[in-house]
Amino acid sequence: MSHGKKIIVACMAVLLAFVPLAKVAHADALDALAVAVEGAVGALQEDDQKITDEIIETMTKDPAQKSVLQEHITKTEPVAKKLTEAEGTIFLVSSWLHKVPLSGGMLTTGFLECVEWYWERQFSSEDDPEIVKRYETLRSHFLDAEAEYIGLLADMSDSESKEIGLMKSVNGIQIMSRMGSAESAMKRVRMAAFDENPEEKGKKGASAKEKMQEKPQKGAAADPREKAKQELESLGYSVSGQIKETSYGNSSVGFLARETGTGKLVVCDRKNHRVAVVEPITDFSVLTHKQAGHEVFEARFYVANDARDNDRNAGYWDGATHVFNVYGLFDRDGVGNVVPGKLYTASGRKPSHYHSVLYEQKNVDLMNLVMTEAKSLR
Repeated sequence: MSHGKKIIVACMAVLLAFVPLAKVAHADALDALAVAVEGAVGALQEDDQKITDEIIETMTKDPAQKSVLQEHITKTEPVAKKLTEAEGTIFLVSSWLHKVPLSGGMLTTGFLECVEWYWERQFSSEDDPEIVKRYETLRSHFLDAEAEYIGLLADMSDSESKEIGLMKSVNGIQIMSRMGSAESAMKRVRMAAFDENPEEKGKKGASAKEKMQEKPQKGAAADPREKAKQELESLGYSVSGQIKETSYGNSSVGFLARETGTGKLVVCDRKNHRVAVVEPITDFSVLTHKQAGHEVFEARFYVANDARDNDRNAGYWDGATHVFNVYGLFDRDGVGNVVPGKLYTASGRKPSHYHSVLYEQKNVDLMNLVMTEAKSLR
């Protein structure tokens, strides 16, 4: 976070914590802060793009620099995983601190500043090569936006602040756009460093069993729609009628299929041996057209006989069927393929805000499959 913006946020936190403003004045102050921060969003996104292009150009000109970055990315993968696992705890602590009378906002801001400082130093140091520092600048942009977003969620979860939830939701969308921009930029760099595209990466990481499922098997039907039906039924899903369209064969990790009987869209996740019915909330075409920019896709999942695991509070339960919404940010690579970004969920049947993250990787995999397989549905 830039020094100037840190001062603005800290001062605003102090004012809102200690000055007995009227509710209207309180909302106006937050409005002013949201407008001030909004102006920086576009500039930061352009900066992400510029840094990404510079890193890729450096690796193209000097293969040794590519090796340096490959080593750094590989070395920091466990740290990135630990950060993902810690996000839920960070949010809970932030929410608790925000409820402290008078000084809650200031305590939350200070805590998140410390968290951001700590994780930035887990990923990099002053002695790192320049190409690593440039890559970690992108991560710093992401951590900065994520800290602001968690702080905003903590504020919104405070019952005393709910009357200004709409304005904060707008501010939250702006912050999420910054997060998506930085995360997409980092993915572009990683793909360039390892000479991968998203599909090839999925195939390289596929298990032997998944790769075998890709190969034509003796006696199997040639029609991919029939193959999709057979595989869904082998996992215990009862197909209504036939399969009208499918992405079967496009990826080793799973596929989409649409039934003729009910018209339902179904996602099959081979890695986790799961099937879920998908109900798009956002127009499905947002995933299939090639349009530049950071976009959003929202969908509802119905998972029969789901486990009551770490995501049990997402959505609601209809008997043994887990029903939950997922709000997903995504970008596109150079050829128009969807590159999934940050995912969010919420409790209840009709959530108005998405405050929570998905804790179970298998649920992340479901949403990512829907977004990446959509264009191959035919």
